Amino acid sequence: MARYITAPTKYAVLRAIAAYGNVTKAVDAVNSSLEETGDSRGRLHRATVYDWKKKDLSFAESFDDAIDSFADSLEQRALERIDSPSGNRGSDTLLMFMLNGLRPLKYRQGEQRTDDAKETLAAVRLKLSASKDAEVEVVLASGSAKQNHPPKA
Repeated sequence: MARYITAPTKYAVLRAIAAYGNVTKAVDAVNSSLEETGDSRGRLHRATVYDWKKKDLSFAESFDDAIDSFADSLEQRALERIDSPSGNRGSDTLLMFMLNGLRPLKYRQGEQRTDDAKETLAAVRLKLSASKDAEVEVVLASGSAKQNHPPKA
């Protein structure tokens, strides 16, 4: 039986996505919560969430915000691990991969941020321009800038 969707249901899904960072886990949490309250309108399916994301621009933006919120919580966990490096912390490798996936421009090795790439391109253009100017000066100084025609025979 398909679930009748209400705004509070969508909001609950978004909160769960922000908490878990995973649509399946979020849907399971919302379904469990609805079952505990005696709601018998049917189960929510993960495909429904992706359908909302595709058809509802406001939901799609909120979905992206929820994922960003989850990424913020991962960053916070990483910072807490720096402050307290001992104990049962979970997998540092998994945390690293999750941050790479959620914030690739910030955490993925070997990729430059767009701003860094623009700065690098500007620096390269400046160096090329300066080197061309230097080459022209060398040519002018050596007298090679004069038109060299082969001697007439």
